[in-house]
Order: sequence, then structure tokens, then C-alpha cells
Amino acid sequence: LIRVAPASSSLDPRIARETKQVRTITIAALNVVLPAPHKPSRYVDLWSAASSVRDPVKLRGDTGGFIGSARHVDAGSRGDRFEGDFYKFINIDTAGKWLDLRTGRAVDKDAVDRQVRIPENLRPNLRMLPYAFFPRSHRLVFVSHLDLKSSLSPGMARSLVEQCLQREDLVERFGKAEVTVEPDRETLRKIFSLPRLKTLRIEVSPPNALADVERRLFQSMDAKNADRLVQEYESRRPEGLRPTEDLKELAEVAQSNGVVSAKGVGDE
Repeated sequence: LIRVAPASSSLDPRIARETKQVRTITIAALNVVLPAPHKPSRYVDLWSAASSVRDPVKLRGDTGGFIGSARHVDAGSRGDRFEGDFYKFINIDTAGKWLDLRTGRAVDKDAVDRQVRIPENLRPNLRMLPYAFFPRSHRLVFVSHLDLKSSLSPGMARSLVEQCLQREDLVERFGKAEVTVEPDRETLRKIFSLPRLKTLRIEVSPPNALADVERRLFQSMDAKNADRLVQEYESRRPEGLRPTEDLKELAEVAQSNGVVSAKGVGDE
């Protein structure tokens, strides 16, 4: 997560007043991984197809959403990207009970049917959160918190994107897309700074390699015809595990392309 806020500095009163009105914006990222082959063109086609569907997915309770818009931008040698907004809104259950605030009683369904007319194609309480999707690196960066009313947690964003990309027709065409939340970069530092690291589990699912260490690892896995790498370490010694540099490199890869979990004992 990245939080963007106004810097605190000595400003003249007019600028200071304007600066106080600037919001703190939280930015988060998702990693979208398709089964091989990991060609950017497949991610372009996947996102184009998914963003054209207007069928809401359920996020939580009566909250629904989908990929509201997608504009394909050609950035030349830097690769292309999609820019758009996630839409989040309320799915009203018109068949549910209604309350009359004047009487404090439930309203008869016939009375609701006579007074309430909500078109089937309209949804209230729309919130729009900007995103950018980069097919070459298959990373999606989005605004998680814009203001008190407009927010989309990383977990809810993952659910939204996963459901949109795992529609039956898209899975048949592209395979099942796996969506994970990019973790805070402090996570590994905290794990490896534990005085006594007792267990460490690393899972890697290769997409296209972005760095030399990833490229070497994924080439090795491909040579073995392996789709997933799992390593588990456990220590019963008083001092715990002693992670080597190559293990830390592997954890760096897994942090964005799999799962890293650990158990340890901190300072007492």
C-alpha cells in the first residue's frame, strides 16, 4: 500500500489553507496471473473482454461492482496499459422488506409496489475508483481510498477482479486467472528480522519473469515442467532458522508471484 498525502512544510497562509484540503489517497496493487503462455497480448485480450461485461458481481452484503471502464493506451516501447475506473454500488433487494420511518413499521409489499419504481438497469450510491492495468507486468494499480465515501479495500478489489476474470466464458478462453494482493514491502523485512524464525513456507507460481532472479527460477521450473514451486522450512533449534541470501531472493520472488508465510518469536 502507498499513501499519498501533502508534505508538511513551511508555507504561506494561503497555500497552507489550500494544502489542508488535500486528501490522503491510498494506492494498492494486484498481481493478475494467467496460465502459460504469459504473453502480454493475452492479458490485453483478457482485460478487454472482461471490461466489456456489465453484469455486477457481489462484493459484500448488498454491495456490487464491476470493471466500469477501460481505455487502452499505447505507451510505445514502455508497453501499453489500460486506464479506467472500478464501479462500486448498492444492489437493492426489491423483494426484501421495507420500513416506513414515519410509522416505524414494516410496509406491506403491495404498498411498496405501488409507490416504488426502480428501473432494473439503475443502481444507487455509485462510487468510482481509478485504476491502471499493465499487461506486460500483469500488475494492476488502483486507488483504494479516495475519501470517506469512496474506498475499495485490497481484498474487495481482489474479489471484484477475480470474479470478473473468472467468468465461465473467459476461463474457457484464457484459463483461470489467479489474482493476489501485492503485499506491503515491509512484510519480508519484518519476517527476516524476527530473532527466532521457526517456520517459513514459500510458494511460487511463475508468470512472465520481470527480473534476472525471476527469469532464472522460472526457466528452471519450466525445464522441469513444473507449474508451482513449494518450499517449507522448519527449525526446532533454539536460534531458529538462518535464512540464506538465495532463500531471501526466492522469498522476494514469491512475495509478488505466490505466497510467503512464516511463524516466529519476536523480542520478549
